Amino acid sequence: MFEAGAQAVPDGLSVRRQGLYSSGQDSARTLVVMARLMDVRGVTHSTKLMSLLAPRAAAPADTRRTCSAGRRRLGVVELALPANALRDKAVARWVRDRSVAVEVRDGHELAIAQSAGVHPSRVTAHAEGLSIDELVFCSVGLRVGRVVVTRADHVDVLAVTRRRQAVLLGSLRRRLSRTVFDCATVDVVGMYGDVDHAAHHSVSYPSAVGAMLAEMSRIRRDHGVMLTRIALGGRHLTFGAGAGELSEVSAAVDGTLDDACATLRFPRPSVVVSASPAV
Repeated sequence: MFEAGAQAVPDGLSVRRQGLYSSGQDSARTLVVMARLMDVRGVTHSTKLMSLLAPRAAAPADTRRTCSAGRRRLGVVELALPANALRDKAVARWVRDRSVAVEVRDGHELAIAQSAGVHPSRVTAHAEGLSIDELVFCSVGLRVGRVVVTRADHVDVLAVTRRRQAVLLGSLRRRLSRTVFDCATVDVVGMYGDVDHAAHHSVSYPSAVGAMLAEMSRIRRDHGVMLTRIALGGRHLTFGAGAGELSEVSAAVDGTLDDACATLRFPRPSVVVSASPAV
């Protein structure tokens, strides 16, 4: 479990201040020195901040039933909740009891997840919205389940920790994939994509899945690595306010997986969709 009162990252060990991005860096020496110096066990949040981010008062008694119903509508597709949804105590308890996946996109959401008591293995942290110290803390201090990387410098920071970390590629850029697969401490398990909210979900989700499967097939061909997970977010799907949308997303994704995997002769990956309960 997260512990709100964990120790702070020592000020003198800030990755940025150690010169990771300085102009004359000696990459190999910097990474080794940083790995030896670092002892990251937690990030301290003020009592006032934690009280503001603590889960809100319990919602009506049917909140947990609403969440469970939304999860069932996705069928074989896994549900993930954004950390902000955990400010509702009933939702937070349901997430803990059912081991539901949680997305953390910035330091604010990281504090919410800590306060809600989500197990770190169920957390997917987005490196793009985290400071360098927060990213190191997520990997070394909390040992989160997965980290979404979108730039090569995210991989450089994870390499400093010298801890093997499961990551999702959040970009289709080939330069990123080359950097990731050259890093011995990063274990690429899948891809993450933010779905275009301007298009209808019956179009946007299948389109995103198809593009990621094509890239996963290329990665298998070029790097000999089989990715097994697709995560979809960014559209701010909600469930509980109306019927059908999650079922439609699940059906559209399922059909695309069948067709694309057969065409590419690619094993069917697991799929996770991010959505919030309308409570």
